Amino acid sequence: RQDVDELSVIYRRRGSAYLKTSRAAQAVADFSEAIRLKPKYALAYHERGQAVLALGDREQALADYNSALANDPQYWPALVARGYLRLIAGNNDGAISDYSRAIEIEPDNAIAFNNRGLAWRRKGKSEDALADYSIAIRLDPRYALAYANRAHVYESKGDKERARTDFTLALNFDPTLPSAAAGLKRVGAEKIVLAEAE
Repeated sequence: RQDVDELSVIYRRRGSAYLKTSRAAQAVADFSEAIRLKPKYALAYHERGQAVLALGDREQALADYNSALANDPQYWPALVARGYLRLIAGNNDGAISDYSRAIEIEPDNAIAFNNRGLAWRRKGKSEDALADYSIAIRLDPRYALAYANRAHVYESKGDKERARTDFTLALNFDPTLPSAAAGLKRVGAEKIVLAEAE
């Protein structure tokens, strides 16, 4: 049994390497083999979900994230991934539920807070969104997308000064973030000062 488990890990690791080098089809094959060898391998289901999503198959990705969670209900990366699928499908309540569970398990997850903030914002709950974006920023002070998302809420509330500050910070940390550049133009930035490259 130990040999089978080790072989399963080898396939999963090679699948991960394929996925990181944009070879999603090869990754799917290796993750599938890892799962065949070790049917309760939550990490392999999660990573296969990422690979099939890269190939455009949201339905199979959702099935894989669900399988990962069925095998390990505490596996928070699958909750974050499933929450993302729900978010892009417009299922804000489902996304909030997944991100909230992920946060209960891993309270230092800035991505879960940021994405839950987006779901709150889509539901018209701007104060909840602001709270989540602020926590994401506290957890990761260089999280450009969280600054941009918080700036959008400030902008919608008519607080141009805070919006301007957050859009500027977002661009300091990611000068290629189009929503921050467009937002900064809308709120009337006089000058954009970018941080020096590291």
